[in-house]
Amino acid sequence: MATNRNLSETPNGRDNPRLAKFTEGVISGKSMYQAAIDAGYSDSYARNAYKFIMPNAREIFKRALEHYAPIGKVTQRIAEGLDATETKFFQKDGVVMDERELIAWSERREYAALAAKLLDVEPVRALAVTGADGGPLIISHRLTAARERLSLPEPK
Repeated sequence: MATNRNLSETPNGRDNPRLAKFTEGVISGKSMYQAAIDAGYSDSYARNAYKFIMPNAREIFKRALEHYAPIGKVTQRIAEGLDATETKFFQKDGVVMDERELIAWSERREYAALAAKLLDVEPVRALAVTGADGGPLIISHRLTAARERLSLPEPK
């Protein structure tokens, strides 16, 4: 398999100016294809930028993100989202009669999911196995036979 000429270099803008120009283009809002063409990559590399160029550009994107959104600020915003509230106003004839501060459960759920994903502690999702007819797949007799062959005790 052919190596990716300049793309195998370290993803540092000084070592690979085309990669730096590509990332600048994507950050400025260009499509990956247009950013790759403008950076001087061939048309075939540009059409497959997600496969050939993006993996090597991740470090530059990470540094750019840390510059514009420091980790402390991102952490603070996630913490604020975990404590999100919303204000409900109650009015009659166009006059505000009462206001209440309520928990914004949907916002909190979204931020909790984001935090779990970033911390790599997402819960394991259950897997439902179905047969060809869409009904449940019965596999207990196979487990019993395997348990007997291996001389395993019955589960409690």
